[in-house]
Amino acid sequence: MFEIIGLVGTLIIFFIFVNGILALFIRSLPSKVFDETRSVYQMMMWEKRFYQQMKITRWKNKLPQAGWMQGFSRRSLPKIIDVAYTQRFIWETCCAMLGHFVMAFAGLLLPFIILLPWVHNNKTLLACLWGLAIFHFFVHILYVMIQRYNLPRFVQLNKRLKLNHN
Repeated sequence: MFEIIGLVGTLIIFFIFVNGILALFIRSLPSKVFDETRSVYQMMMWEKRFYQQMKITRWKNKLPQAGWMQGFSRRSLPKIIDVAYTQRFIWETCCAMLGHFVMAFAGLLLPFIILLPWVHNNKTLLACLWGLAIFHFFVHILYVMIQRYNLPRFVQLNKRLKLNHN
């Protein structure tokens, strides 16, 4: 029992460490990587329908967010939303989208690459590893979905603000 608790604790620390390192790496990439006009950031029509069927608007704001760690939180919107704010929101959204996507797959693969030699003989520990890795993957995919849903809305808002500003 203590072996399983120890592994789960180690895995949680491992996931936090890997996510932290990946977040720092993603944020250090050049700004042009986070250009919202790149095809990787474009939401497809089928995605929009899928997110609506998933009722994303009901649950997207209930998940915890860590934007405050970078000094940008959607929980505390400014009183006046201007072009500069929407530009920053778009950049942060693209950064978060890429980050969560990379973290989802890294969290699915890295534990097995690093920890498999120690747990491959123990079915219980291997099941814990699989369970946590899959949970980690789906949690990050939920955040990717939220970012992909929000981005087009802020791009449109940014365009409207630019038109009104001129």
